Amino acid sequence: MIRFKIAEVAQQRGIEKIQHLADRTALNYNTVHWLWTSRATRIDLRTLDTLCRVLNAQPGDLMEWVDDSAAQG
Repeated sequence: MIRFKIAEVAQQRGIEKIQHLADRTALNYNTVHWLWTSRATRIDLRTLDTLCRVLNAQPGDLMEWVDDSAAQG
């Protein structure tokens, strides 16, 4: 499964709260909340582009693949 690392990257860049990231990106708070908590199931490319620009990050910095098959087995 894909896990978002938005919170970790934002905090490394001094953004400690979801609201602060939402304000800086002009994205909807709920969108940022779902990504920040890694509960989102999809991401729009425009949203990803905005996050990359604001956080000065590459898409691969903001998400990772985690093998969850062992937990299901």
